[in-house]
This record gives sequence, structure tokens and C-alpha cells, in this order.
Amino acid sequence: MDKVTKVVKYEGYELTISVANAESGMYRTLLIEQAQAEESLEKDTDLKALSRRLLHTILYPSMIAAVEEQKGFAEWPVSFTEFRKLPEPFMIEWEQAVFSLNGHWQPKLPEEPAKVQKKAMKSTPK
Repeated sequence: MDKVTKVVKYEGYELTISVANAESGMYRTLLIEQAQAEESLEKDTDLKALSRRLLHTILYPSMIAAVEEQKGFAEWPVSFTEFRKLPEPFMIEWEQAVFSLNGHWQPKLPEEPAKVQKKAMKSTPK
């Protein structure tokens, strides 16, 4: 069976992104837990800190775990410090490849309060 992959090329980088298997899924889970532990030590609460925290705990684990092969990074996995400084056009293309192959990893946005309230009212016995 052929493995489904996408190749992302940007300047000197080349990434082969694949559909997740059990091992890459577990690797992603461990990266999430590690990022959450590291971010729990941070005390910053401004928007820039929040954006870093979300990038670290949501996108970084998925984007790293989905890479099957890479060229261009001196060290793999690339550290979060280096990852967050990569050019945004590269990151967007990489992210799109990851979630197009692994839709089940796609972050879910919180529902609007009105929708949550409506669901709760529908499920409450009369």
C-alpha cells in the first residue's frame, strides 16, 4: 500500500509530510504534554505570550510529528525556539499540508456561548 504524503519546499527546506500512524500520533501526544509542562512554568499573560503558548502547545506538536523526512534543518526535531522564528509563508504551507492529511488533528475552535447554551437546553430533560 502506498503511503500518502505531501512535500513542502521553501527556500532551503524540504519536508515530507505523511498521514499519521499510531507511532506519530503518540509522538504528537507526548510533544503536547511536554509543551504544556514547559508553558505551565511561564508567568506571562499578555497577547504575545498567549500566541507563543498556543503555537507551542497546538501547532508545534502536530507539525513536528507529521514530518516523515526533512532536509534543511541542522537539528531534528527543530527546537521550538527555532520553529517559532521560521518564515510565516513556510509555516502556513507546512500547516496546511499537515492538516489536509491529518484532519483529525485539526484544532477545534471553541463554540460560541450562544451555541453552547442552545445545546445545553436541548439536552436538559423537561
